[in-house]
Amino acid sequence: MRVALYARVSTEDQAEEEVPIAAQIHECTDYALSREWNIVETFKDEGISGRTDVRPGFQKMIALAKQQPKPFDIILVWKNNRLSRRVEHALVYKAMLRRRGIQVVSVKEPEIQGPIQMLVETIIAAVDEFLCIQIGEDTLRGQKEIARQGYSAGGRPPRGLLSVKKVVGIKRSGEPIYRTTWEPDPRWRDRALLAFQMAAEGNPGSEIVEATGVVSNKSSLSTYLRNKAFIGYRVFNRRRHLDTKSIRRYNLPEEVIEVPNAHEGVVPLELFNRVQKVLDGKRPRVVTARQLQSKFILTGLLWCPKHDCRYVGYPNNKREYYICSARNKGGKRAADCPLIKREPLESFILEQLKEEVFQPERLKAMVLQIAEGIRREKESVRGEFERLELEIKRAEQELKNLYKAIKDGIPALYLTAPIEETEAKLRELRQRKDEIANNEEAELRLTDRDIEEIINIACGMLGDEEPIQRKLFIRQYVKKIEISGEEVTLHYTFHDPRQKVVTNRLPELDSNQQPSG
Repeated sequence: MRVALYARVSTEDQAEEEVPIAAQIHECTDYALSREWNIVETFKDEGISGRTDVRPGFQKMIALAKQQPKPFDIILVWKNNRLSRRVEHALVYKAMLRRRGIQVVSVKEPEIQGPIQMLVETIIAAVDEFLCIQIGEDTLRGQKEIARQGYSAGGRPPRGLLSVKKVVGIKRSGEPIYRTTWEPDPRWRDRALLAFQMAAEGNPGSEIVEATGVVSNKSSLSTYLRNKAFIGYRVFNRRRHLDTKSIRRYNLPEEVIEVPNAHEGVVPLELFNRVQKVLDGKRPRVVTARQLQSKFILTGLLWCPKHDCRYVGYPNNKREYYICSARNKGGKRAADCPLIKREPLESFILEQLKEEVFQPERLKAMVLQIAEGIRREKESVRGEFERLELEIKRAEQELKNLYKAIKDGIPALYLTAPIEETEAKLRELRQRKDEIANNEEAELRLTDRDIEEIINIACGMLGDEEPIQRKLFIRQYVKKIEISGEEVTLHYTFHDPRQKVVTNRLPELDSNQQPSG
């Protein structure tokens, strides 16, 4: 078997250390060699969240998987959440890989075969997405509190301001507590002020950029001039990231944090307000057309065996139908298959899918089983947590000894390098300890209500308002739906011995409706 390894870490700090990446690759390599698999390629993404699929290593691997002949038979990951932390991404990419005969295997999670395989994959992906969202919410909560205090919760200041670390308190261990604030930058302060003055006078954006250089091009100038940081405001959580870091959406006003007088301003308030009026006058009033998406979520799945063709969507002025392609092209004389109203048919198919696959009792049992597996895995890392605590205590003692040596008369010059090395080691150990602690904290809060939420994530896509989400989800489980008179046969993407012909009368048949045109 030809195997491609894939490894990923989420944070830039992990990417720089590369310990987690190396550990993942090491365990995957041992796993492959123990089964006498041939490793042909290794892909990795450093410092990129699994909530997005815009990852260079991942996309390169997917592109190769689409080639003919396929370059590998298996994609081996440390855990499934290394591949993706979003349910829809996991479903789409695994379905694509299966169609090309490529299997995804996890080192830390059991291989499950048969009809239940895809259902378990969906639940595992839902659990991963839930924990990822939960950790993200905890992080955002901490950042909001820092912003409310007037300090920077992340991000770079615009040109004209610079970041400065300040001591704001002392920890119990005696170490200082640092926070980042902004203050005027001597190198760019005058240029930033000049940019606002020129904008208030109505100078073109290209001239402002050329004269000041505060931004690289005039398309970024409006955002720069609207930044309230120049009048001393701390603004946080104005926008949130969607699937990728390049796609962002504005939050509601009540979710935005604005703290005045958080730092010294660069631009007088009166000048800033004049510039805002100038920018408002230049803002174009454009109404964008709403992107139309097909409402027919069963398109491509419905099949007419009588005429060996597909059913397609057919909307008219009053109703929306699915229509046999032969009738759609040749009229009722060419094919007498009845038109089927869209909404009742889709509801009928979704109900059948829920009854056959998505039984609440089965889903809850699987979530509990997966949660128990997560707990067992957490227990296995407690030894690592205790080891880190011991190393931290040793490093702290070593640091105290070095400072004591300075007090005892040894010149500080000779101890500067050892102190810096020990402090760096201590930061690394504490960071790794915090990562383990955060993961444990997220898992321990998996209450009954959380389990219900995970089930809703897995099942909710069947009722998602966005047609594209339901389309992707249904195609994960259904390969084809045959309609013969009043009988419907669902062909699943997996083998199911219970699969049967549904003999219920199809809802809302309309044999008299005639397509126009």
